Amino acid sequence: MTVVRTICCATVLLGLAGQVLARPPTGGDALSESPEFSGPVKKTPSFLHRPDRASPEAQLAHAVQLRQDQRPRKATRQYRALVHHWHESSEAVVAQQAFAELLLEAGKHERAFEEYQYMVDFYSGEFPLESVLEQQFKIANHIRTTRRGKVLVLPGVRAPERSLKLFEQIVENGPAWERSPEAQFHIGLIQEERKEYEEAISAYEMLLLRYPRSQYVAASHFRRAYCSYRVSKTSPRDEERCRIALSQLIIFSEGYPNDDRAEEATRLADALKARLAAMYFERADFYDRIAKRPRAAIIAYNDYNRKFPKSDRRQWVDGRIATLETQLAEQEGLK
Repeated sequence: MTVVRTICCATVLLGLAGQVLARPPTGGDALSESPEFSGPVKKTPSFLHRPDRASPEAQLAHAVQLRQDQRPRKATRQYRALVHHWHESSEAVVAQQAFAELLLEAGKHERAFEEYQYMVDFYSGEFPLESVLEQQFKIANHIRTTRRGKVLVLPGVRAPERSLKLFEQIVENGPAWERSPEAQFHIGLIQEERKEYEEAISAYEMLLLRYPRSQYVAASHFRRAYCSYRVSKTSPRDEERCRIALSQLIIFSEGYPNDDRAEEATRLADALKARLAAMYFERADFYDRIAKRPRAAIIAYNDYNRKFPKSDRRQWVDGRIATLETQLAEQEGLK
């Protein structure tokens, strides 16, 4: 009889476990990854997050005491339980922030960022936003600069791309916050470090558009121009990309002549001018020597002179134009 009862109990427990596993998650602590879900998951009462006390006031006092008693793991569970069980209470806001703080103290940076984000998503207006943004910024910057995978004497590697979404979230949370221009600048730097130059250009242009008076404007002008230069190098025959990069470098050099980066901007601009000059000369030379179209060659050589009046080839080009014009005149005279 005892054996039968044990088997029955085991069968029931297995059935319940199967139902729990099959049931979709509710009341999680992070954002849902379901493709059908379009927003954050609200925390709700659950068997896994049961409070130790009967009211939010008593539960908060209990969690605070646990934290003061240097029992952070249990305090973390009780703060979280309060949020799940009394989500709409004023104590839940305090508990949610304490929960995020404890995760951060435990070194769980990305999880802490998510829990601070939960405050923004569900408790907007019930806490000082700047304080949460500051914590999120510190987390993002820590992830951006910290090396991972240290082994013995090996220093590990940096993975700044892991902080990219965090900085983007910060700017979205507080577009008018005083440090959002800095966050936006880091977005550009990270994309640039990943060699995603088009995305970096967009990030810098967004900063220039949104924060035209920030301290990062000059740096953003230069970095945008530098990224455009790098893009132009990937398509050396693309005249439009070359001209865009040259224009941006000139804008920076003329707008910030005393900047430490002005000399580099001038050097890069000179390289682009030389590349453009080569393109125009090669075009004229093609019409002249390969295509044997003297009229088109004369037009192209004159275009070269107009755009590059100080070129070292100017004297030769003038002579070649004169020769071609003479040849055309002689051909016309023979007709």
